[in-house]
Amino acid sequence: VCLPDDVLILILRKLDLITQLKMTHVHIRFLILMPRVWRLQCRSMTLSLIELHLSDQDLRFFLGSNREGFQVLRLKMEKRVNFDILTGYIFPNIHDFRFSTHSFWLFDSDIPRIIRAFPNLRTFSPHGRFTGQHMKEFPSLENLTVSFCTNFKAANLIPILETRKLRGLKLDLLDEEHFRETKLPLEGIRHLEILHCDTGEMVGWFQEHMEQLTKLKKLIFCSRINWDVVRRVLNSSNRKSIKCVQLRTSGADIEYLFHGLTVPIRTLQMTVAVVPLNEMPNTKLNININHIYLRKCIVPIEEYFDKLLRDLKTLEILGLDSCLFGFQDYKFSVQDIVKDRRIALHLHSHQNNYLDSRNKKWPMKWNVEGEHSLFKLHEGALNITYACDIVGIYFD
Repeated sequence: VCLPDDVLILILRKLDLITQLKMTHVHIRFLILMPRVWRLQCRSMTLSLIELHLSDQDLRFFLGSNREGFQVLRLKMEKRVNFDILTGYIFPNIHDFRFSTHSFWLFDSDIPRIIRAFPNLRTFSPHGRFTGQHMKEFPSLENLTVSFCTNFKAANLIPILETRKLRGLKLDLLDEEHFRETKLPLEGIRHLEILHCDTGEMVGWFQEHMEQLTKLKKLIFCSRINWDVVRRVLNSSNRKSIKCVQLRTSGADIEYLFHGLTVPIRTLQMTVAVVPLNEMPNTKLNININHIYLRKCIVPIEEYFDKLLRDLKTLEILGLDSCLFGFQDYKFSVQDIVKDRRIALHLHSHQNNYLDSRNKKWPMKWNVEGEHSLFKLHEGALNITYACDIVGIYFD
């Protein structure tokens, strides 16, 4: 092989990991160069040993060559020996480690080995029969996910919170019995910036402290949703405004969810939701929202859509992307829309359809009656990223 090292490294970087490891068995020069290749491209690594089926020798060489370079590691382990090889090294620069196991379990007794292998870990998402014991011993821990710890005990969360000022916590694991028996220390949760939980965990542990959680920036509700709880959390957040509320479910009614809400919402995103907007047509929507983006939502009745345009006087942008309507021809009455409005409303429509009684889709037809500077209809998609969580609340 006569090519210079720099050229060979460029070529080797184009190969997948399996081929790279095969090349190390072909020639001693590849064996020497490959760690240099990995140092250039492997600071953040997602590795599935279930799919790759690496030999123990290749796994040792790969992990050993990268023990100084890895900073983020996502690892799916196939067998116990994978864990033994991994924890045989020390990775001083890894700050984010998330793993799962396939055909074996890890237990509390394995946590000290993980602490030794990752001495500067800040983000930890384990998978196994962990109870939470020893997790307080991670010296730099800031973000913890316990959703995949099948034997986790709420009592073990208390010393973690007391010794580590967690910035991120993901639960979605515990039942009411834990809430009755365990109270989390306020001082241990007041530093949280990101919280994932279900609404039961919110009521049992966090709701009464919402005013004190002033650093909270992102609140995600997982799995089981109680909409009364979501509404109470919005009201008790004690914020000047809420940056964004993201909903991905058919069970949310805008009017019901935000009824009596005193805090303004800058952005509302709804995906795969039915938009009834309260089934009482004579009631008036009284919600302070600036932007609403609806994607793959269903608006079954024209009257509901009328209310959305007519009543939300603070609404500046309404995005409709791939939504289904129960009516095909809609006429925007500009005079009604701009009445008592001080801020221009921009409606963006993209690939919306009418669903007839035979479940056949037809392109939605829009007609504008009148003209005014406070209303504008736009055709085309907006560059919006929609959430995959059931409920997401983002604070300033």
